Amino acid sequence: MSFIQKVQAITETDFNIPVSDAGGSLDIKAVAVTAVTFLLELAAIIAIIFLIYSGILYLTAAGNEANADKGKKGIINAIIGIVVIVLALVILRVVSNTANNLVT
Repeated sequence: MSFIQKVQAITETDFNIPVSDAGGSLDIKAVAVTAVTFLLELAAIIAIIFLIYSGILYLTAAGNEANADKGKKGIINAIIGIVVIVLALVILRVVSNTANNLVT
């Protein structure tokens, strides 16, 4: 069993991610969409952690104007990042579904 077949077997059975077409060959588009989706979800998790950190920094500023401003800017940047990530996921899904409809 080749390395690619092992990866297909692991992703399709363990994670329920289809990475091969009906003929059993590797579907590069599905692999790319899965990889980009994974990276965007990882970025979203990091952005949410940054949002929580910035919120705690803002709440514990205790009159320190520099920490309060740093917390505010962090919250704004984290929210902008989350919005961009969500929009990227939506665009990825729309493009992927459109490409699937054009191919089939």
